[in-house]
Amino acid sequence: MAIIGFDDIEVSAYVNPPLTTVKVFTEQLGRSAVQLLLDRFEGRTVPLHVTVGTELVIRQSCGYKS
Repeated sequence: MAIIGFDDIEVSAYVNPPLTTVKVFTEQLGRSAVQLLLDRFEGRTVPLHVTVGTELVIRQSCGYKS
């Protein structure tokens, strides 16, 4: 069984076994959200699809041995 977390909180590297996780680039997510909000205030009515990058951080909770 493999366990994978989400958002790469700091403690995930220090639990036993270290937790594999998906890291979300929250700064980019915030910038995109603010830009979309500003666009709405300026009159944009067409919905946009925004993809924010993530990174898989593989640790021992999914069987990886370093």
